[in-house]
Amino acid sequence: MRIGSVYLSKDSKSVFIGVPYMKPVMQMRVGWSITSAAKLAMDENAYFTPYELTRFDSEAEGFGKIEVDLTPKTAVAKATVAASLEEGGRLYNFLGCAACHSTDGSMIGKIGPSWKGLFGSERQFAGGTKGIADAAYLRDSTVDPSAEVVPGFDKSESGMPNYSGVVTEN
Repeated sequence: MRIGSVYLSKDSKSVFIGVPYMKPVMQMRVGWSITSAAKLAMDENAYFTPYELTRFDSEAEGFGKIEVDLTPKTAVAKATVAASLEEGGRLYNFLGCAACHSTDGSMIGKIGPSWKGLFGSERQFAGGTKGIADAAYLRDSTVDPSAEVVPGFDKSESGMPNYSGVVTEN
C-alpha cells in the first residue's frame, strides 16, 4: 500500500499517515527509515491490526485543522543498495523477518523455519517434492512464500506475507 500523505502533530510527537483505500486488515506493518537532524538513523517498524477504522478528528488529535490528502501517490525509486551481509541484516530486522525466522537454529517463539544453514541445503516440501535452497529458491520464497512450504509450517495459521514489490531484486 502506498502512503497518500503524512502529517506531523503540533507538538511534533505524533504522525498521522493517510492511506488511500485503507480497509480493516488482519495485520499491518508500517516501516520507516529516517535520519534525525542530529544524524541519528532510525530504521523501525510498527505492527498492528486495524480491526476497524474510526473517523479522524485532526483538531482533537493535536494536528490542527488539516485536510487529509488520500490521493494515491506514485512510488519514487530509491538508490540501489549493494547486496551485503549488513544490508541483509538490516532488512531481516526492518521487514520483520526476525519475528518468525531465526538465524541461529533456535525455534523458540518462531513460527517459520530457521535460516541457519539454509543456503545450499536440500529442502523437503509439504507436497513431497525436494529442492535446493539456492538463490532462485530464496527469491521465490520471498515473493511467493506459499509456492514451496516446508513440512511442519504448512498448517500455520500465520502465513508469510508476500514481499513482491516490497523488496528489489538486489
